[in-house]
Amino acid sequence: MLNQFLKPLWSLLFIAVFSFSHFQTSAQADVVFIVQKQEAKRASRWSLDSWIAQRRKMAFQDMWLVWNTKSPYEFILRGMYHFGSQDPTGYAGGWKASVSGFAHVFGIELEKSWFLGTSSLDGYFHLRLFGHYVQGTHLMLSAGVSQQERGGETLWLPLAKAHLNLYLYKTFGISGSYLHGFESNGSVGSLAMNRWEAQAFLDFSFVKFFGGYFSQRESSSLSQSFNGISLGTSFFF
Repeated sequence: MLNQFLKPLWSLLFIAVFSFSHFQTSAQADVVFIVQKQEAKRASRWSLDSWIAQRRKMAFQDMWLVWNTKSPYEFILRGMYHFGSQDPTGYAGGWKASVSGFAHVFGIELEKSWFLGTSSLDGYFHLRLFGHYVQGTHLMLSAGVSQQERGGETLWLPLAKAHLNLYLYKTFGISGSYLHGFESNGSVGSLAMNRWEAQAFLDFSFVKFFGGYFSQRESSSLSQSFNGISLGTSFFF
């Protein structure tokens, strides 16, 4: 009689233990799934701080590659014609030619300009902050000096420049630059300037063709502000 009474109890106890064990296992699996899902979300989530950290890491890697490359030298010849409207006289045009050389992340450049019967000679020291080569995506800061011939007198302007070059494809890209010339004073007057450029280019091996828009604003008593189109070619060695 006692066995008949206990038998259903043992069956109920077994079912309860089995159900609890199954529920516990299922709950643990659900928790693991939720945790893994959250970790996957966090790993794939974009954030500004992670992007900045990644760019900083890439910049250090680029710098290391530049310093350890077997061919750290670049030489560039460039010619350009720019034309457009001058304020206040109207149409204006002129030529620019430059030669530059780079070793690792450092470079020097000389640029000669002829415009409206005047000429200038600019010298730059370049520091490439990002990118393996000048003929590639890069960010560069420059400092220099400009020798300006104005009114029969020579003026010297300190220069500061920033330049960004971005390849969208292997043979096509865009670039932008900003140049600031600090004020210089002479007996014929004073001169300061700002110039920005936006260009597109096609790259074929050692030859690059480029064209774009520029705007140059000069201030003080020797003003020759103008804006227009620039077209040119660069040769890389």
